[in-house]
Amino acid sequence: MALKKCDHCSQLISDQATFCPHCGKVQKKSAHPGKRTENNRGSQKSIIIILIAVICILAGVIAGLIYFFNQPEKAETKSAKQSYTTATHTNGIDEPEETPEEILDEPKSNDQTLKIIYDGYGYDNLAPQAGNTYIPKNMLDNNPATAWAINLNEYINDPYVTYIIGPSFRLQTPSKISEIKIINGYAKDQKSWINNTRAAWIRIFRCHSEYEVELTEEICDDDTNTADILYEGPLKDIMQTQTLKVSNAFNNNIPTRRIAIKFKNPSDPRGYYKGNKWNDLCISEFRIIGSPF
Repeated sequence: MALKKCDHCSQLISDQATFCPHCGKVQKKSAHPGKRTENNRGSQKSIIIILIAVICILAGVIAGLIYFFNQPEKAETKSAKQSYTTATHTNGIDEPEETPEEILDEPKSNDQTLKIIYDGYGYDNLAPQAGNTYIPKNMLDNNPATAWAINLNEYINDPYVTYIIGPSFRLQTPSKISEIKIINGYAKDQKSWINNTRAAWIRIFRCHSEYEVELTEEICDDDTNTADILYEGPLKDIMQTQTLKVSNAFNNNIPTRRIAIKFKNPSDPRGYYKGNKWNDLCISEFRIIGSPF
């Protein structure tokens, strides 16, 4: 209990006393309670201001988090758009392919994925292994997890092999050809792709033979006739689809009925991207784009 002097006789009395026990005079009301009330009000105002500030800060943090987590979605959207852009070659020169938006804005053409069937090839494909086949039809099944494959080691020391003759395909309707789409290597997964050999060079040409027999050099050969070569040049070492533009020298006024493929001599390192584990040349997908005559 605190003491104070009486307002009248100056004797020490309790600061809570309403009258002086010495002189009996009534004491003035203490100013301390009022001050405490004002202090309490001031404290309450401070607390309210602090709470408002905290709420504002939290709101800012939440808004920032919402903005931050929305960014990957935008990045993914952009990446998804870019994924439509595939490697494009014109006579061996890389060119950027149009984005989906640009394609949609262009006038529609008669180009389409042409129906083709496998009708022959020069060398034996890889034998079935672990339930998987490696036949040329795998190139046409729209499934990158399957592939055509041939073992190159069998032909490296063969003096009669100047190049590898790949599959040939017959178009169901004679057509004009505008481009070819290909997935290089065994694109089943990253491990399969890197362990097997991929083509670094390819020649795709028109074959004039109408015979339903195995493709051989005597029956269907391109020689040096550039008017029949749709594409000759490099392939990129990527798992994604590559688009090969038809050579400007190719004569599209002649209906194309059959297409054949060649690869470099197996001993030529410029012709292949060597697999880490096997020297099996693989092609997963092959598409011909054009318009029927």
